[in-house]
Amino acid sequence: MSRGDVVPRGDTALPVTLDRDLPAPLAVQLADALRESASSGHLRGGDRLPSTRALADRLGVSRTVTAAAYEQLHAEGWIVGKHGSGTYVTTSPPTARPEHRSAAARDELPSGRLALLPGVPWAEGLDRSAWRRAWRAASDTPPAVYLSRTGLGEYREVIAEHLLRHRGLDADTESVLATGGTTAAVVELAAAVLRPGDLVAVEEPGYQRAVQAFSRAGMRVAGVPIDDEGLRTDLIPPGVRAVYCSPAHQYPMGCRMSASRRVELTELARRRDFLVVEDDYDGELRYDVAPLPLLASLAPDVVVHLGTTSKILTPTLAPGGWSRRRR
Repeated sequence: MSRGDVVPRGDTALPVTLDRDLPAPLAVQLADALRESASSGHLRGGDRLPSTRALADRLGVSRTVTAAAYEQLHAEGWIVGKHGSGTYVTTSPPTARPEHRSAAARDELPSGRLALLPGVPWAEGLDRSAWRRAWRAASDTPPAVYLSRTGLGEYREVIAEHLLRHRGLDADTESVLATGGTTAAVVELAAAVLRPGDLVAVEEPGYQRAVQAFSRAGMRVAGVPIDDEGLRTDLIPPGVRAVYCSPAHQYPMGCRMSASRRVELTELARRRDFLVVEDDYDGELRYDVAPLPLLASLAPDVVVHLGTTSKILTPTLAPGGWSRRRR
């Protein structure tokens, strides 16, 4: 059934009240009332409306009022007139409220479409057989009998090797902290080395979940603009205790922090004694050029490196994050 087609169901009672004391014209009041009834579900597609003459008699107004209201709703697509039959509410008015879909339906990508949203992982390169073997091996691991606050030693060893092989960062196992995602790493960082009221600079626009994590921890957050080379180091406000940035692939604009800007940022951090938080959320993925050195490699004394497996494996592993702490 196409838009505008109707299944007649007879006249429908209309809960319409017009107030002559209001500044809005009666025709506008009537159109608003009928539009609200249709959008709220009181009127449904196929319901037949009274004729303009009958509705005018019922409401005690001039037929000019009802005709003007119907004309407006017809132009908007809420109603349709069928010659010799009457006026009906359309099945799907073009200005109706948007259809509410389930969360699962909203997350589905239409067939043949590419996901170009920022932060979407590339999972097609996974070896399916190796993936299944990894899950079976993980299920054979006996449950832990004590709590490891820094994460399993085996996991941290693998992360340290991964950082060395894929990102060129020489991090020993003891400097790696496993967290429930990069946002959780921000929370841990704020609790460990910052204090409520400290000023934290973030990229503007930037990753809002990190901004919220800092704010909820009691930090004052200041946005710093970006350009084609990344975070504007000359606009970092005085008195900051930390600067949060995503130099490998700025979120959400996509630029890379240039080599000269990276040197400027780390040298400024040393001079002004603040911490640089480097969010490397998808640094393993290559776009068109070789990766630039990590900030943590340039200045391990002032940089905390954040990473995650969710962009190189699957979003179902989004909690699998880590941070490389300063030595």
